[in-house]
Amino acid sequence: MKVKEIMKKEVITVGPETKLVEAIKVMFKSRVSGLPIVNVRGMLVGILSEKDAFRSLHPSYKEYYENPESFTDFEKMEREAIKRIKHLKVKQAMSREMITASLGTPILKVGALMLAKGIHRVPVIGKDRKLLGIVTRRDIYRGIFRKTFDL
Repeated sequence: MKVKEIMKKEVITVGPETKLVEAIKVMFKSRVSGLPIVNVRGMLVGILSEKDAFRSLHPSYKEYYENPESFTDFEKMEREAIKRIKHLKVKQAMSREMITASLGTPILKVGALMLAKGIHRVPVIGKDRKLLGIVTRRDIYRGIFRKTFDL
């Protein structure tokens, strides 16, 4: 079975210049845990996951190690994180290194990469890096079991 047989073709995306808070709202409203990030030409430039958004609430490793005593008051950290996140753009939180698939990629290969890398979704791109669709763990799971067990 190939990616083109199970991928979702209608994909919710945002651009890298979108405010992070707006992208988080899109994820909440759409009930998705991640979004492909595309530029104005429709080319994939990143992925924003809940994990990426959550990470933006916390200090960087460098900030923590340079001044760990500043990060013991968690109520204060929360207030400051909420102030900070309001000014961030998606490009500041998204992952730029991505696993991608093509239309002809076997779905078990994509599933193996998901397990190995601890990711939940893989964008499907064409040769021009334009986003064609997305495959999630659930898509693979359902595709395999529907075909195997005639569900």
